[in-house]
Amino acid sequence: MKTKEEMLKEFGNRVKMLRKQKGLTMEELAIAAGYTNRSSIATIEAGKRDISNSKVIAIANQKGGVGKSLVTSLLACPAAAK
Repeated sequence: MKTKEEMLKEFGNRVKMLRKQKGLTMEELAIAAGYTNRSSIATIEAGKRDISNSKVIAIANQKGGVGKSLVTSLLACPAAAK
């Protein structure tokens, strides 16, 4: 079984990969998800911040229309099931 730290790192890697696939900066994703600056996204991507399901949904609803595919990918990661 993976540790919480391993799951958060995996989740962060997925966020980063999907953000880059959509051509978004950390700043753009942070604002779209309701954060005030990019440091929140940086700590999520580094696996140092656990986020609520509502933030997962906010990230999924960002510009670029990833919606369902992003939610499916992120929620497949055990760290997102908080």
